[in-house]
Amino acid sequence: MEENPFKDLKIAGADFLDSLSGRSLCPKCQKSRKYYCYTCYVPVQGIEDRVPKVKLPLQVDIIKHPSECDGKSTAAHAGVISPDYVTIYTYPCIPDYEDRNRVLLVFPGPESTTLKDLAKEMKCCDVHLTKKVQNNNATCHSAVEEACSVLSNDLPLQKNLTESDVDNSEKCVHVGPLDSEKDCAGRKRTLEDLNCEPERDGCKKLHAERDSRQIGSLDMMASFDRVVFIDSTWNQTSAICSDERLNGLKRVELMSRKSRFWRHQKDIPDTYLSTIEAIYYFLRDYHELFIAADYHGEYDNLLFFFSFIYQKIRNIYRGGKDLKAYQQRSEQKQNS
Repeated sequence: MEENPFKDLKIAGADFLDSLSGRSLCPKCQKSRKYYCYTCYVPVQGIEDRVPKVKLPLQVDIIKHPSECDGKSTAAHAGVISPDYVTIYTYPCIPDYEDRNRVLLVFPGPESTTLKDLAKEMKCCDVHLTKKVQNNNATCHSAVEEACSVLSNDLPLQKNLTESDVDNSEKCVHVGPLDSEKDCAGRKRTLEDLNCEPERDGCKKLHAERDSRQIGSLDMMASFDRVVFIDSTWNQTSAICSDERLNGLKRVELMSRKSRFWRHQKDIPDTYLSTIEAIYYFLRDYHELFIAADYHGEYDNLLFFFSFIYQKIRNIYRGGKDLKAYQQRSEQKQNS
């Protein structure tokens, strides 16, 4: 085990956890727990205000295998630290995802894509839609300019299309030979269709909200509302992942990263992440690809309990030399 693999992260100090003597009560269920309650997803009594809280850019659903031990799963870390954004379900309970286009499922496989490729795909869609909106706006502005030209040179029509007439009259008042009632009504409908307002000098202004609605939809195209993780051992994942209720969700897989998890899974390489590690690295990548190019540690505190327990385990087990997980990894490196 590395001495301090989290030294570059902005994780809040956890020394106060060492001051807890033994186990404490959960403020909700009143059961005896260590640091946090893994069924209520709250810190134990006395440290509620000292455990950091993290805001996430989207909702996180965790589908936990029923055989997964609650006390050993790192999924609870996310529930405690981001209670407003994380929901943990025990399989076969799976929520109903109505808008599947805005939900991601993190799971590797032949049908999965990377977040980087997904971002490129969404960017291409945005560019195409931007051009379409710009073309539509250019057509609209061209028609408005033409109408402006007519109005600026047609004083009778200007009089007919005063603001009060547009708002209150079903038809225009005929005032001169250049402005028949039929022409006036037709031009009035044109201006209404263009969402324009006549002004005293004969020029029009487009409603800004119309353009903002169109432009705003571009942001919608490049984001998601929810991400789903499966919390189980690798051998247990197939039953959950093949559930028809998860069909149709866009599947993504994470970049290869080294796990720091201390629990042993036979013949599993160190690139298989624990649940909290997977959530953390997903959000980091998502932030840099979909939100902002620069990451400033916004989600580092998701590893608050994980990094603390990592150091405790390392100190107890002689730097990991007595742990099966790290013994096997060392053997694999020697044999490779």
